Amino acid sequence: MFKHLLSGFAIVVSLLFTQTTFGQGVSVEASASGGVSDGVLVSSHVFFYSDKSALGDDTLKDGGAMFNRFDLQWNFQSYFSGIGLFYEQDKFGKSQSDTITGLIVELVAGSFFLKIMPGAIQQEFTGRSFTKRSGDYLAYEAGIRGDLYGGFLFYEVALHRRTQTISQEDGRKMLDKYTKTETMPMLGLGVSI
Repeated sequence: MFKHLLSGFAIVVSLLFTQTTFGQGVSVEASASGGVSDGVLVSSHVFFYSDKSALGDDTLKDGGAMFNRFDLQWNFQSYFSGIGLFYEQDKFGKSQSDTITGLIVELVAGSFFLKIMPGAIQQEFTGRSFTKRSGDYLAYEAGIRGDLYGGFLFYEVALHRRTQTISQEDGRKMLDKYTKTETMPMLGLGVSI
């Protein structure tokens, strides 16, 4: 079985690095990023969920969250990589708003990609004993990118895992850091320039 997996892997790698020629002079060149060409990629990612929990007749939680992320990156097909910046605005009902900014480092193999996203997070609250929190952010996103309408538009479907480490509260260092890890699906739509 290992021998079959190894030979399958060798075929995939050879397709990524070679140009395949078919009958009647038609050639197809392997692309390093799912048909999205070199250049600037601008995309928007959205995820939404609502939370309605009850115990008997008592409502425990009733609200929702909206995650909006904007990516701006340069795609290097020949080097199977990309680099860029991201900006994210998360809303948790009316009581919490998070702003996250950072870098994108991407590894690409065909249509598949892995994004590593280090950054910083700022949180603002209403109706609590504190108003602001801040800290570090690190996310990993693995998914598939495909082109739409001849490569002008593209889509991304991914699994996003992120860790927030909050260390400052109202400008003061917290005695104990607060760490939160989440895993969620992410859908993106973008333009290749």
